[in-house]
Amino acid sequence: MSTTKVLLRCIPLLCISFFPTGCNTPWDSSNNSDDASRSTSASTIKNPFDELKFMYDWNKQTDAFICSSISANNNLVSVGVSFDPLDVPKNKKVLDALEVEIAQRYGDAVIVVGREERLSILNLEMVDCSVLGSIRSLVAVEFVEAKYVTPVSEEELFEDVLEMQYRAAVMRSSGQDRVSGDQLNDEELFNPGLYDETDYELTYVEYIRQIDETIADRLERHGLNRIYEEFGFYGAPTVGVAIIDNGVFEDHVDYLSEGDGNFDVEGYVRSFAADQPDGPYPRTYDLFGLMPLLGGMFNHGTIQTKLVYTTAPNINIKSVRASPFVFWFIPVQFQGVVDAILALAEDPSIRVISSSMGTVVHVHEIERAIAYFNARDKIFVSAGGTSMPYLRDVVQVVFPANLASTITTTGIRHTQDNDGEFILGEIAHGGEEIDFVVDHTKDSSQSVSTTAGMIGLLWSYNPSLKRDQIIDILVRSSSYYKKNGKKDSIFGWGKIDIYDAFIEVKKLTD
Repeated sequence: MSTTKVLLRCIPLLCISFFPTGCNTPWDSSNNSDDASRSTSASTIKNPFDELKFMYDWNKQTDAFICSSISANNNLVSVGVSFDPLDVPKNKKVLDALEVEIAQRYGDAVIVVGREERLSILNLEMVDCSVLGSIRSLVAVEFVEAKYVTPVSEEELFEDVLEMQYRAAVMRSSGQDRVSGDQLNDEELFNPGLYDETDYELTYVEYIRQIDETIADRLERHGLNRIYEEFGFYGAPTVGVAIIDNGVFEDHVDYLSEGDGNFDVEGYVRSFAADQPDGPYPRTYDLFGLMPLLGGMFNHGTIQTKLVYTTAPNINIKSVRASPFVFWFIPVQFQGVVDAILALAEDPSIRVISSSMGTVVHVHEIERAIAYFNARDKIFVSAGGTSMPYLRDVVQVVFPANLASTITTTGIRHTQDNDGEFILGEIAHGGEEIDFVVDHTKDSSQSVSTTAGMIGLLWSYNPSLKRDQIIDILVRSSSYYKKNGKKDSIFGWGKIDIYDAFIEVKKLTD
């Protein structure tokens, strides 16, 4: 057996050791402490993940399954009640009423251990889980989901997934699969934030082409070069884009700070049940110490941040470490993402989130955090899929990209090589959830950062425009809308012509 395989087979043991309350001991009837009180006997309960071909939703599972899952971990559930993203005092009143009702009905069987009033959620410890069904039937309750527990804990699944990711990383390191954007921080060649057409012999995109032809093609295929060259506009520090990912390498901060906008970093990942986040930078211990072996994953946040910077170097940019890994499967990742989104919702400098992370679990708390963010006149851009081999077959468009509240993007192959035809990128996903595509992009991740950068550049020209106005302009400037006014079932509204969108914003502004 290879060293890699041995390491991967150790992961479940490490998981249980380091995350005793959140890494999800696999469901088993022997973990069930009060089977007799459930409507379904433990011996007949089927783990829904065994044949997962859908988006997993805790709220759709049986009381018995939820109780068995949380009893193996921490006995915690999140309960969501009626929610108004713009009226936190109203949310508080609803939570207060529910808390009183729970105390009166269930006494010591249920303990309220926390609340998030912005999202109208109570966190409960189920001392006696036999009352869970009664709680779920309360008129005020809209959903119940296991807290810090995920069904994605099958040992063989993640052995295989991580091994395939490792093999992909080996291919990248050998040059067989170079990640676009890897070379963008070669300061000896060019720094986007320092570009001034009066001091440089070449155009902005020509300099980018010397470093990365794929990115230069992408900028041209969407009309960004025309904005740069005709108007000398590379964004303005009136709008900010936040990249929620695994963080940016510390040695890239100076490179990313040369534009007119402000560059900042934040972190919301709490490692190994720590009280405080572990900082804004990727950590060598991420994913049980395997992340440094997964090159394309370890520098994922760094690459996405550099792509936003290259697209719009003069806007405000913030790199946010919200999760140590692009695929959310450790439950503490869910909380890091919620904390990050809520913080960015309160940050007046940020109008756009770029997120190329996701999961096959429908996390209602994250869904509400996105709604809270959007309600503050902001836009959440999400990757349409995952490059993880097994999961691409399980679920096509992942959470949260499957939500109507996100702008969902994916990649298509270079249209110039295909007579203008749209063909999904090698590891990209299409579907009715997709809103826009990015040319010459093999995956969903880079389509997100490019789209978020374009939105940031566009919006920064006139930050007084509302989110609905910006989205409407993007739609009307896209290829399928121009063709027939309809959304395609695979490619959404198609490819954004950001030059056309910019001209429309100028008309509304000048």
